[in-house]
Amino acid sequence: LPAPTLLTLARAKSRPHTPPRREIIASTSSSVMPDAQLPIDSQITDSLPALIAQLDAETRYIYCNSAYRNWFGLEPDSLIGRRFVDVVGESVYEAAKPRIAQALAGQDVNFEDTFAYRLGPTRDVNVHFTPQRDSTGTVTGYVSLTVDVSHQRATEKRLLELTQHLETKVAERTFLLNQTLEALQATLEGAPDS
Repeated sequence: LPAPTLLTLARAKSRPHTPPRREIIASTSSSVMPDAQLPIDSQITDSLPALIAQLDAETRYIYCNSAYRNWFGLEPDSLIGRRFVDVVGESVYEAAKPRIAQALAGQDVNFEDTFAYRLGPTRDVNVHFTPQRDSTGTVTGYVSLTVDVSHQRATEKRLLELTQHLETKVAERTFLLNQTLEALQATLEGAPDS
């Protein structure tokens, strides 16, 4: 049997007693199969602490993993068909909009930003958008992978602060040491020869 597509999976989700859902994730442009035919078990995507979503050309959610529940308190199934802007908020959408346009133009896009999401805390994120293509090569949407890098950025900031503090202390100690050395040299130069 051929692998299920997202459309058939979305329809199957609404029926009782369906087998475990399988979803679609991006492939490289060199794939011999169109992206819409590449299945992956959602257990894999749901086990990752990153937002993984597939959106259509109008930025409507086709699939999203369970991380959306953790980040935004929203059930993933409730997001299907909703627009990206309605989930993440206007400010995040405006920041991501030029990159979404690049993905919809067929480019892989990777960027980092600080997003003040509509729901949940502000996060430093690393985002990757990968275009999705049909069997003719036409871009039909994109896959989004968003990783929270807030902890890493906070650690980098703290490390920078500590480095700057250490450099200040070293400069202060060097100054004091040079003053002491100059005073000692002056004392030695002024001392009578024995």
